[in-house]
Amino acid sequence: MSRKPGSSSSGADRGAGAAIQAAMQAAVSAHKEGRVDAAIVGYRQVLRRAPDFPEAHNNLGVALKAAGRADQAAASYRKALRLRPGYAAAHANLASALTERGQTQEALKHAIEAVNLSPGHQGHCQVLAALLRGQRFSAASPPVRRALLACFLAENLEHQLIVPAALSLLKLDPTVRRALALAGQDAGGDLCAALGAGDLGPLFEDELLHAVLTRGLVPDAAFERLLTTLRRACLEAATAGEGSAPGLLHDNPALIAALARHCFHNGYAYAESPAETALLRSLSEQLPGLWSDAPRTIVLAMYRPLYTFDGAADLAKQATALPPALGALLRVQVTEPLAEREIARGIERLTPIGKDVSRAVRRQYEESPYPRWQATGVKAPRPLEQVVGELFPHVKYHLQHIAKSRILVAGCGTGKHALDVATRYRNAEVLAIDLSASSLAFAQRKLREAKVTNVRIAQADILALGGLDRHFDLIEAVGVLHHLADPAAGWRVLRELLAAGGLMKVGFYSTRARQAITAARELLARAGFETAPESIRAARHAIFALDPGHPARPVVGELDFYSLSGCRDLLFNVQERTYRLPEIAALLDDLELEFLGFEFADPAAKSAYAKRFPQDPTMTDLALWDAFEAANPETFRNMYQFWCRKPV
Repeated sequence: MSRKPGSSSSGADRGAGAAIQAAMQAAVSAHKEGRVDAAIVGYRQVLRRAPDFPEAHNNLGVALKAAGRADQAAASYRKALRLRPGYAAAHANLASALTERGQTQEALKHAIEAVNLSPGHQGHCQVLAALLRGQRFSAASPPVRRALLACFLAENLEHQLIVPAALSLLKLDPTVRRALALAGQDAGGDLCAALGAGDLGPLFEDELLHAVLTRGLVPDAAFERLLTTLRRACLEAATAGEGSAPGLLHDNPALIAALARHCFHNGYAYAESPAETALLRSLSEQLPGLWSDAPRTIVLAMYRPLYTFDGAADLAKQATALPPALGALLRVQVTEPLAEREIARGIERLTPIGKDVSRAVRRQYEESPYPRWQATGVKAPRPLEQVVGELFPHVKYHLQHIAKSRILVAGCGTGKHALDVATRYRNAEVLAIDLSASSLAFAQRKLREAKVTNVRIAQADILALGGLDRHFDLIEAVGVLHHLADPAAGWRVLRELLAAGGLMKVGFYSTRARQAITAARELLARAGFETAPESIRAARHAIFALDPGHPARPVVGELDFYSLSGCRDLLFNVQERTYRLPEIAALLDDLELEFLGFEFADPAAKSAYAKRFPQDPTMTDLALWDAFEAANPETFRNMYQFWCRKPV
């Protein structure tokens, strides 16, 4: 991500003088006003007079990148860094430029340097997080660890994207590696013994592990075994006077509280043995006296959400007077869920909810709001026209009105999508709807936390939106229509709500990409697994136990497999269908919608497609994309996400 141009006078102070300072300010003003060509001329004039001015080199690079001249931009950033090696913004800008050129490893080095030079800088952390999405480390590195920790501490960042990179780094730590090995032996008995002997002290002091547990899900089978065994050891200690693990609870409140938060966020997806269930029953019977014992209260929270127990709400009111680990846990497990209950009572109802499938889908997401996300990346909003222009340069799109972009998020779930939309587009007026009031309550709480005020939340059924007396410039329906009884009918309703020339962003599941998921669903259905939490936990255990070559086993690589609501959505959805690209092409023709192109989080797919099919420069031939997917079936693992347009 390029930084905004700056106007520091440190270079001018070294002899450039007042004239140089004035020229620099004029170039910066032109840049901020969007007159990129004028800014480039201005920065170059400054550099002719003061070639040792690092800010001018950096700003010139930003302007050149905006003009589509990435190679020249990278050269300017390098000049800035030769003059000032510790220039954090130039490191971050160079990382962005190198990423666009496919030089990922060099980009990563500069992004890490930028974050370590300026740990609290939101933009630098976003640049690094984007690079870490697919990164796995094979060698330990203190600078990398520091930078990762800084990213976890940053707000307005989707921390889940960097969890796999962090796990790969944690696995290189000797203590973590030993703990993982012990957890895989003798049903975790060796690990419990080591914990009881106090042999794994550094594990409890690892800030990166603590950050991972509190900021994201852990999509890793080996770590799940470790965390499940650690949880069991804590429960045994809590119910046996700590005779089996002296000091485990009282000496390590921060990590065990982090684990309790993690278990809450994953919906208590971890397997629970009958012995644990019995011990837990014994522990919960000690309420209300248990509330005065912070460590044992935290252990209870590792297995069940605290808000479900009598007296928890009163305890949460005293959070500021309690030990910090327990106070933070109570906010997450009591204060926030109870706030959502109150919000749900006031959710606006825009349409009636249809029968049969709509009500069954609503019931699923009322019981299991999905996803229970924690944070998302927030960027500087840009005009809708600019976003579309950068995604699809071949598209000529002009807004027909000036004041606001009217946007509908059809099926917003728990609000992450709505927040992303509200902060992606400048001057956006967003209506976000969903079937589930529980999901919408979660969404409303998160929007309030983020201080986002341009989103209206309402409960509605897409199939009943035909009577809505308004039209939208953009409608986004990603991962929603394929849960309708008749996806084509729902899509047609949304089409009629588009303004003339309006845009739609749509997401459908790919039949090819979900073959393992389909195999797992069929396997679990035959075995009689159901949607009760204990049954989903047992189903996960059964999938873990499959032979690595089983066609259903790859689902353990899906992030959704590692939370209870995610696993229910993934493997037990009450209504779902998948598509192939020829089917989508036929639907687009039937609805008279123009296909504009796919949107990918990772540009690698588009680059590979362009190399294979240079005869399709706009990348809009769905027959060719179908051939590409046949050769690369993982391309649309995260859905077909594409844009289309209604004729004027």
